[in-house]
Amino acid sequence: MFEARDLKTECLPARRGIVAPTPEFAWAFCGDRNGQRQTGSEISLGTHQQQGKTA
Repeated sequence: MFEARDLKTECLPARRGIVAPTPEFAWAFCGDRNGQRQTGSEISLGTHQQQGKTA
């Protein structure tokens, strides 16, 4: 099994409100088997509209 840790966007952890037109993403790959390595990646992005009442 493997997982991505220390996710960063534009060199900052847990970034919200990305405004860069071509943001940089980074992560650390952690696997539990010797020789395990990352051979590809897929990043899914979306938007989240905050819903609420305005005064």
